[in-house]
Parts: sequence; C-alpha cells; structure tokens
Amino acid sequence: MADSDCKTLATVWGEFSQSTGFHGVNKLKNGSKLRCLFWLCSFLACAAYLTYVMIQELGNYYTYPTYTTLEVETHSEIEFPAVTICNLNSLSKSSVLNDSRVDNYYLSIGPREIHQVQMYNKFNWSDPFYEQNGFFNERKMEDILLEHKRLHQGLFNIFVFDQTALNDSKEYFSVELKPNGPCLTSNKTKILKTSNTGSEYNFVMWLNLEQEDSYFGQRLGEGAQFTVHDKDEDPYFHGSSGYYVEPGHEYYGALRKYTYEYMPEPFKATPTEFCRDSSVNGDEYFTTKCWKECYVRYIYESCNCIDFHYKGQYVCIRYETITSD
Repeated sequence: MADSDCKTLATVWGEFSQSTGFHGVNKLKNGSKLRCLFWLCSFLACAAYLTYVMIQELGNYYTYPTYTTLEVETHSEIEFPAVTICNLNSLSKSSVLNDSRVDNYYLSIGPREIHQVQMYNKFNWSDPFYEQNGFFNERKMEDILLEHKRLHQGLFNIFVFDQTALNDSKEYFSVELKPNGPCLTSNKTKILKTSNTGSEYNFVMWLNLEQEDSYFGQRLGEGAQFTVHDKDEDPYFHGSSGYYVEPGHEYYGALRKYTYEYMPEPFKATPTEFCRDSSVNGDEYFTTKCWKECYVRYIYESCNCIDFHYKGQYVCIRYETITSD
C-alpha cells in the first residue's frame, strides 16, 4: 500500500467531522480547545439524553398501556336494554303435594339450609314415595312451568312502553329458566326501541305476584326481582342482583349504558390472561359467558354433572366441547 493511501486517525476524524450530518460534530475539529470542549460536552449530553428517551419509550411500548377515549354520539332512536323479571316466590302452592316429605325437600334446597347445614336434608330416598311422585324423573321446561305460577297473563298484568299499552307479553318476552325459577326476559324475539327519555316514556310494568298461591319452602319471602342488562348477557351472572320490589310498592330505576371494548392480544384482560374474541362454538363472547363457563366447568369437574339450568348449552371442558343433555 502506498504511503499516500495511508491516513491517520486524525485525518479520518477531520474528514468525517466536516462531512457528517450530526449537528455540532464539525465544531470539534477547528477552533480553540475551550470551544471544542464545549461542543464535545454538548454533543455527549444530547446523545445521552437521546439514549435515555429511547429506552423510556421502548419500555413504555412493551408494557402495552391502556388508553381510554370518550366519544359522545347523538341518536334519534336507541335499542332499549333487555329486562329480566322474576317472581321471588314463583313456586305455586296449589301444585305442591301436601306432605311433610315434600316440605322437607324444598326447605333443604332453600336459603335457610345454607346457614343451618344438614337441618332438613336427611332423606330416605329408598322410600317408594319419592319415585311414585316423580322425584327421579327427567324434568323438562313444561314440567317446571306447571309447578310454578303463571308468567304470561299471570305475573304480567300489563306493561307500557313509550306510552303504548302492550297486552301480549309473549310477543316481547321469552321464558328463561334461572336458579330463582322461571323468569321473563325481553328483547329475545322482538327488540324494543325508544326515542324518549324519562320514567313516563319508557318501560312501565304492573305485576301480579299471586300472593294467595305462594309456597314458603324454597323461598321464605315475597316480591319481584328485575334486572336490566344487554340482551346477549346472562342476567344471573351479570355481577349485580338487580332491583327488588316488595308487594304493594313502586320502584323507579334510572339507567345509564356503558359499552366496553377490550383489545386483543398482546393486550391483557388481567395480569395473566388475554381477552377472548369468541367462545369455542364461534358465538360472540361476553363477560357473563366467561363466568358461566367457569361455573359450569367447576360443577362438571367436581361431580361430573351439569347444572340443570344449562342443559343443551355448549361448555368448554379441557379443550373438549360437550353438550350438557
């Protein structure tokens, strides 16, 4: 290699400092030592600050922070939420056999048994009485409805929506079996929509609890329970017990709707879990479906059985889909 091709480090640095696009580097070549020292300190300080900011931003990015955006929209008409109404003492006294063994059975599955364990549940299941009266028979929805008070044209006397009297509850309400017994849920077959606000313009109900036919066994009180929820959510797992109305009383409930949309992976629902986009059978996934799935899975793994209220529903158990028939 010729001597003319050899360049010292100082020569290379001089050429680089005069041609680079980094601001301030060209000030390090020429001038007094004090001036060069000033620009060197300034350059190093800026480089250190840039490195610090980049590390902070990268760390912030990989924590996947959550941002909340609020938007206000105006609609001329809005879908009214679903309403589920239950009679707290729905079992019909006239359908219950007048026998102490039947009373003992209903007391054993009521709330009193929770606090006084094994007070009533000592049964002699070999007694022919239980088989003769259908205790071991497979029960269907029709059988349960016969044992409870009427719902359509029974619990509902009349209801008003948007100041319009609606007499046919079957058109707007469907029967849903809950742990309290048969209940009525709206917005399953026909959606109620409103364009007005205020208690006089929305949903007004007159309920008949049929107190003269109440049976105080499984339930020890009387009244109506109702809750307001999304039509795709299960009210029993909604996280709220709803509203309670005593016989002979009125109750006014104000509503406010919140809609939450959860981000998919890599955003987490909890510190250890991700949000799910859909359930195993492809339906849209809701929070109450998650709670229900956990509940049914726990019952299944504990006793290898499914709660009667969820017969015919698909439940994910250890990556297998079963039908609880």
